[in-house]
Amino acid sequence: MDSESCIVAAMRMAYEQIGVRAPSYESAREIIGLSLDDAIRHMTPQLLVTQIEQIIGNYRKNFASQVEPPALFPCVRDTLLELHRRGFQLAVATGKSQAGIARAIDESAIMIGDTAFDLEMARAAQLRYVPVSYGAHPVDRLAAYNPTFILNHFDHLIHELSALNEVDGSRS
Repeated sequence: MDSESCIVAAMRMAYEQIGVRAPSYESAREIIGLSLDDAIRHMTPQLLVTQIEQIIGNYRKNFASQVEPPALFPCVRDTLLELHRRGFQLAVATGKSQAGIARAIDESAIMIGDTAFDLEMARAAQLRYVPVSYGAHPVDRLAAYNPTFILNHFDHLIHELSALNEVDGSRS
């Protein structure tokens, strides 16, 4: 989902609601993928615990009350439906709930994400990682982690996975 602008707007408003200077758009964008507590401490380590708790509460209300929900990136819905039709096993990993993800997947799984935090989660679960070039963190930052491949358009995923399966199959 392309939730960047929704997350940043809700976060900046949460700060303003308690009279604290809001972080820049870029600062708020860089923390996407972290837990709320870690994100706020990263951007503003000088805040008191009570202020952090207020910002978290405000953020949750602000995000939930947004009129327009985040949209899917282009081609995501159709590509996922096609992968499902072809028999690929699909799952969702999100910063909203990461409990048990490593137990629920096998070694053939690939994590697709748009932040360095997604990469770190994939590495911890010993997964292959594929960053998208159009997400929250800059592609050069993600490319530095030597991903399996970089996805510039989501509808290219089927081709890339097919090619990867051919390479993996030839190693057996």
